[in-house]
Amino acid sequence: MSDEYGKPNIVISRFWTDHESVNGGQTVKEIDYCEVAKRGSTAVMANKIARWKQDNWAIWAIIEPAYLAWKKGESEMPVDGTPLEAWPAITSKGMIDHLKILNIRTVEHLALATSADAERIGMGATRLITLARAFVESKNGSSAVTAALAERDTLIQRQQLEIDDLRSTVKQLAAALAERDTLIQRQQAEIDDLRRTVEQLAAAMPKSPSKPKMTPMGVPSESN
Repeated sequence: MSDEYGKPNIVISRFWTDHESVNGGQTVKEIDYCEVAKRGSTAVMANKIARWKQDNWAIWAIIEPAYLAWKKGESEMPVDGTPLEAWPAITSKGMIDHLKILNIRTVEHLALATSADAERIGMGATRLITLARAFVESKNGSSAVTAALAERDTLIQRQQLEIDDLRSTVKQLAAALAERDTLIQRQQAEIDDLRRTVEQLAAAMPKSPSKPKMTPMGVPSESN
């Protein structure tokens, strides 16, 4: 989830403050939160500012300037790049709003859109992405966009290799489980066969003759 410079491929959605009880409920402490989203997606992830700062320095590097501005009371979120509203290629406010829902807020974001992003954008996406890339190339030089796309493709390939490795591991584990189940079934069948053999042998054994009942005089009873 990184851009061409290795930075997390995220945008900041919002900040807010919540309250948390401490010291057994005797004190209420204000806790600041930040929600971020992956560009080209509606998926979001929220955490305490302190946790972002402690656990993920790369994401915190993106959050910090916006967080400091928010703490100063600035309502507008800082934009990294050319805002879509300032780009003449998009004249429809509806399209701008749609792109923002997908967390694509600048022309630079749009220039790095993937084929999956294009499907989510919908009709006209290919044209807009092509225009965005041309805009960024003319602004920063073609090498910047080319390098960014190459880096993205490398990341996709690396992720695909990881997926393939995980699929192979799952396949091996499934095969091992199937082999174990087959062994259990074979052993159970052998146990069942042995039990039947024991029962058959027991049934075939001659029964011991019963002893004749004796009369009080020691003479066998005629009933026997």
